[in-house]
Amino acid sequence: MEIFTNNINLLFVTKLDLLIVGVTVAATGVFGFTLYLSNKKSITNITFLLFTLITMLWGAVNYLSYQVESPEIILWFLRFIMFFAVWQAFLIFQLCLVVPNENYQFSKYYKILLLPIVLATSVITLTPLIWSKIVEQSNIGFVSNPDRGPGLFIFGFVAVGLVLSGFWILIKRIRKSNEVQKTQLKLVLWGSLITFTLIIIFNFLVPVITGNRTFVPYGSVFMFPMVAFISYAIYKHKLFNIRVAGTALLVFALSIVSFIEVTQATDWVFIVYRSSVLFFILVFGIVLIRSVLKEVKLREQVETLAKEIQRAYEVEKKANAELANLDKTKNQFLLLIQHNLRTPLTSMRGYSDLLLNGTYGKTSKKVTEVVKKFQQSTENLIKMVNDFLDVSQFQLGKNVIRLQHGVEVVPLIEDIIGQLKEEADARGIYLKLERPEQPFAIDADKEKIKAAIYNIIHNSIKYTIKGGVSVTLHNHDTVKIIIKDTGIGISAENLKTLFNRIFQRDEQAKKTDATGKGIGLYLASQIIKNHGGKIWAESEGEGKGTTFFIELPLHGNVDTKAEKSDGSELIKNI
Repeated sequence: MEIFTNNINLLFVTKLDLLIVGVTVAATGVFGFTLYLSNKKSITNITFLLFTLITMLWGAVNYLSYQVESPEIILWFLRFIMFFAVWQAFLIFQLCLVVPNENYQFSKYYKILLLPIVLATSVITLTPLIWSKIVEQSNIGFVSNPDRGPGLFIFGFVAVGLVLSGFWILIKRIRKSNEVQKTQLKLVLWGSLITFTLIIIFNFLVPVITGNRTFVPYGSVFMFPMVAFISYAIYKHKLFNIRVAGTALLVFALSIVSFIEVTQATDWVFIVYRSSVLFFILVFGIVLIRSVLKEVKLREQVETLAKEIQRAYEVEKKANAELANLDKTKNQFLLLIQHNLRTPLTSMRGYSDLLLNGTYGKTSKKVTEVVKKFQQSTENLIKMVNDFLDVSQFQLGKNVIRLQHGVEVVPLIEDIIGQLKEEADARGIYLKLERPEQPFAIDADKEKIKAAIYNIIHNSIKYTIKGGVSVTLHNHDTVKIIIKDTGIGISAENLKTLFNRIFQRDEQAKKTDATGKGIGLYLASQIIKNHGGKIWAESEGEGKGTTFFIELPLHGNVDTKAEKSDGSELIKNI
């Protein structure tokens, strides 16, 4: 224990300056790289990293300047001290200009005036205009006295001017900043002010004016106020994650321990070995800090994503509530349409029936023809309203099918053919039916299934210019209705979405018939699917006709979600 205490005392007596340099270099280096790695694109972080690197070089050269015997080497070391001091002053000016911004647009005066002046001054410091020669060489461990040149005044004017200008800019920015930024900038100001006041007094003014160089070896310790204040500013305002700060402190502590081992080494082999260990500790520490920063950023991204998901969930929840209200409003609107459209249409059809039946007296032939046209238009409007209402119900996911048992298929199809025969003849095309002799039945909403099959056959007639339409019935395990036309055909691309489109028609269909609404096939497919059936179409291409296939379960085999009834609850078309 006594030997260890003696070694520690010897270390602090003989190598205190070296320890101070090592501690400063390690602290500034670790902090500079840590801040830079937290955001490599930030101009503030880049400036601070450059400042710490210059400070590390300045501290190392300052120490080496009184550890050699050659007057020429001492002279060059002293010149490099002034060289790095110029860039220290410049970087503190830039730090006052940009902190804590991530981006900053420098003015043209900065680029074409300030940078050349700083560069020229730093070059002058390496010439005899600053230090021309060594007047008094001291023993190793003490600072030598150089001859002062006229360039020293240029250095003082530029360096001190940069620092004072930086402080003035920082003070003006503090006055214009918000409370959080104002506190942060004040900490930077006080730290920088203390650091550069100590450096200018003890490392420049005292040696130049009085010739007393006692404090020069301890110049590195004057950097601690600035590092400490900026560190506190970052920690206080949570600009830096505590885990990153802890990692940086750990690396710093390991670096100090390793550096103490270097200072205790007396043999050059051990000095090189322990210096290598120190170097690798610093490199490993920077890599470790970088990995912790990545983990912290990843955690922050995950937290941000979780918050965004929560916000999205709340938005979705609100949207679902609004959609529910909209659905309710839509249902009310549909009921209003049923009442306000179907009721007057029913009355119009009723009055036209009364006129044609002679209830209001005998009508002339011309009036009868007009009433029949009026009645036909009314029927078309009724069908259109029914179709639109059914489409709306299907879109809402509601089922409008009410099944009846034992609906005969053949009479139903014959009735449809009878209704459409006159239109086919008028177009000059055939319409024929092939059916088996034995009867067969299905469970169906008679009016709805009739409307669906009617739409398919009518659709084939509308888009057939020559040739015709044939309807074939098959009765095996299921009822299959095949509707084959020689019309305009359908492309392979349109076949994929034929029964899913609403209010959409391809160009060829529009050219052939301009009256279609684009809802017939969709409505037919929905009705058939709600009967537990299937519908599809096949075509060899445009101009080659189309074949529609409808499959429906036989009576007793239906398995649908439609409600069954005995017919008393049947919702009839008008």
